Amino acid sequence: MFRHLFEFRKKVDPNQYYCIDYRDLTKSPLAALEKLYAHFGWTMSRSFRDKLTAATQRQREFKSKHEYTLEEFGLSKEWIQAGSVTCWTTMRCRGNEIYRLKIA
Repeated sequence: MFRHLFEFRKKVDPNQYYCIDYRDLTKSPLAALEKLYAHFGWTMSRSFRDKLTAATQRQREFKSKHEYTLEEFGLSKEWIQAGSVTCWTTMRCRGNEIYRLKIA
């Protein structure tokens, strides 16, 4: 699935793309996008910054009315804890390790 991305990165000047780690994006969307803008020399408008901050706050306050269990997906806590899920590093993205999961 990500092989295309890996091949792309080999062919393109690092100044022409920017990799955002999903964990950084979810932890602090504003900080992640500020780094993206800085990388490309763009200026973030005050309006966009305010809208992003408001949207982030709404998202953080959101509480889903849905509940899901592992069993609904054919999984169990014991199966996961027994080591049935393993992961391995596939690449580094701007210093962060990206992992793929393999179900044994």
